[in-house]
Amino acid sequence: MKSYSLFLLLSLLIIQIPASGQTGCESFQAVIESSTGSFSFCPGSQQARSFIANASYASGLPVVNPDALQYTWKVSGNTHNGRMLNLPFPNPGAYSIRLEVFEPQTGCRSVVYETVRVSTMPDFGQTVSSSESVCAREVFTLK
Repeated sequence: MKSYSLFLLLSLLIIQIPASGQTGCESFQAVIESSTGSFSFCPGSQQARSFIANASYASGLPVVNPDALQYTWKVSGNTHNGRMLNLPFPNPGAYSIRLEVFEPQTGCRSVVYETVRVSTMPDFGQTVSSSESVCAREVFTLK
């Protein structure tokens, strides 16, 4: 009877011990934040755009040390590492940013995507304005 009880107790303990990296990983979430608060930019700027990665567990526990995480960015087929990403987007188009954050202590990882949009330059060739000068919030017509 004692050996059966001990076996049952050990079996219950083994069942209740989760495999490393499995428990709570579904609540581990990465986020890409833009330094300007936007992912839409005007064309022609050679200025690098800055993005920062953040990650946490939805419940707030365990508390995540951002310096202990591993960050891998993929943009236009190029890989970058580190918590911050600084890149210029000088040409019009849509650029997909992929961020993977790995938490080595728990084995959890999160992947998130964002799209950077760079607008085209408008072409007003052969266009005439109904007014010679226009101020902000003033209505005018292009012909």
